Amino acid sequence: MDFWYYFLHKAIDIISIRSIITFITPRYWLNSAGARKLILRIKENLSFVDLVDIGKLKVFADVAGYHMTATYCKTKDISTFTYHKLENNVKYINAEDDNVNKTTIILNNNNIYSQNSEIILSLESQKEYPNAQSLGTLYEVSQGVVESIDKISKKQKNMTLRNDILVGQGVFVLSDNEIENLHLSNKEKVCIKKYADSNIFKKYYINNKNLKNLIYSDKNIKNEICKNPEYCNLKRHLDNFQEFITSSNAPYGLHRPRDIKFFEIVNFSLR
Repeated sequence: MDFWYYFLHKAIDIISIRSIITFITPRYWLNSAGARKLILRIKENLSFVDLVDIGKLKVFADVAGYHMTATYCKTKDISTFTYHKLENNVKYINAEDDNVNKTTIILNNNNIYSQNSEIILSLESQKEYPNAQSLGTLYEVSQGVVESIDKISKKQKNMTLRNDILVGQGVFVLSDNEIENLHLSNKEKVCIKKYADSNIFKKYYINNKNLKNLIYSDKNIKNEICKNPEYCNLKRHLDNFQEFITSSNAPYGLHRPRDIKFFEIVNFSLR
């Protein structure tokens, strides 16, 4: 987790009863397996007072992702809170009335937590379905890997004088042909995991056409690539793109590899 995760934990520890705190954070943690400890602490110690779901709208110029602003109170006696969902343009965050850019609903603090320790922000979460089974009891959801970088962007291409670099060329995420051209050893092939981005998920099905391949390099694999001659092909490949790799584990490791279990799925049906 990022630094905000630590600070929110600490804030729960140090603020007094009925104190108010506000955080702007990524949105992914609401439904993340890795945030269950935090969600449980919020459920036990805090009440939401107000939440603005910014979604994918830009808040910071160079920061990608989905974001939210939440105000919490250290008490459990606030039954409801206001949930604002923004669309199209962040400037409507202070609009008083609902419109095409902003929707406001009232949610119950007691009914937003699923059986699988997720936070569900919708009116559907307020309804009772006695015969229904939570999706979280069937599947585990977590934030995906952060590559830094996955492939060469147009901006990165324009910043280099190298003629051997192409826009879309894979770095940590590669096509089947790019993987084949690396001539990987058997040990290196173990590091290659199928990579599914959000574009393959459709309504009611998953489209597996043109799945990419991820060089899954956590701290252990990173060290092997760096020091073990049996990983020389992966090392040569990543060395070639070293100037573009911004990972905190550069140049041989993913920025946020996540847990390997999410990349070793035994029974995963794709259409």
